[in-house]
Amino acid sequence: MWVHSRIGHVVAALSRSTPAIQPDRTVAPTFITQLVAALRRDSPAFAHISSAYELASQGRSGSAKLSRANLIGKDLSGRDLTGANLTGTDLRRAHLTDANLTGANLAYANLAYANLTGAELTDADLSHANVRSAYLRRSHLKRANLTGADLRRAFLERAHLTDANLIGANLNDAIAVDVNLTRADMTGADLASARLKSANLTGATLAAANLTHADLTCANLIGANLTDANLADAHLTDADLAGADLTGANLTGAYLTDADLTGANLGYAIAVNANLRRADMTGADLASVNLTGANLTAANLTGANLTSANLIAANLSSANLAGANLADAYLPAANLARGKLSGVVWTTSTRWPEHLAESIRDASDKVADGIFQIREPGERVPKLVLA
Repeated sequence: MWVHSRIGHVVAALSRSTPAIQPDRTVAPTFITQLVAALRRDSPAFAHISSAYELASQGRSGSAKLSRANLIGKDLSGRDLTGANLTGTDLRRAHLTDANLTGANLAYANLAYANLTGAELTDADLSHANVRSAYLRRSHLKRANLTGADLRRAFLERAHLTDANLIGANLNDAIAVDVNLTRADMTGADLASARLKSANLTGATLAAANLTHADLTCANLIGANLTDANLADAHLTDADLAGADLTGANLTGAYLTDADLTGANLGYAIAVNANLRRADMTGADLASVNLTGANLTAANLTGANLTSANLIAANLSSANLAGANLADAYLPAANLARGKLSGVVWTTSTRWPEHLAESIRDASDKVADGIFQIREPGERVPKLVLA
């Protein structure tokens, strides 16, 4: 009778409908061990009670020491693991849906294919963790440390990673639609082919990051640091890059149709064959940028700095270059048809398309030695409006 009562007490304490064992519970470890051993190992109860005992036997949930434990496939959904030490723990395919891992140490842990949907990971340490193909939808990773973490093909839709540290992390092929990466540090991170559509990357640091073929359509990159980033063939259609720093970035073949680049810094960037159709680059710094063969049709370059820019064979038809600085710029074979060039500043070192050079000289006034400015005879300079 006593045994049945005792078993009932243990099962009730460990059932899914009750909270995890609290620190003040005193269930004899020896008895639980015997009970778990007695259960058929292929029974549903065995896996659940065994998992609960492994957690309970470590002590308080807030400071559980589970480092290097084997928790493969364990169901820890909804568990309170605040501050838990899970360093190097094997959590492959574990179920951690809605688990509380605030401040937990998961450094070097294996979370491949784990389900962390809606999990709370604020201030958690996941440095160098294996999070490949894990489910992190709607998870909270504010200020989390993911330095060097492997997040290849991870699912991060609508996850919150504000102020997170992702330096050197691998997010190759990750699905991160609508993710919040505000002020996140992704210096040197690998985001090749990552899906970041509509992602919030306001003020994020992506210096030297690999974003080749990444989908950043409609992404918010206002004030982001993309110095020396590789954005070759990336999709940035309708992206907001206002005030972003793209100094030295590689934008070869990138798609920036209708992108907002107002006040952005693209000095020394490489944008060969980039598509900047209808992009707004008002007041942008494009000094020494390489725009060879780029499509700038109907782009707004009002007041932009294009000093020493390479615009060989660039398509600037219907582009607005009013007040732009083209000192020492190189424009052989550029298409300026229907472009607005009033107020453009240029120098004797500026190289215009051969068939326009004389017309531009005739339409310009000398403002200083070797410096000229195209006059503003109305809305356009008639001699520069080509069919």
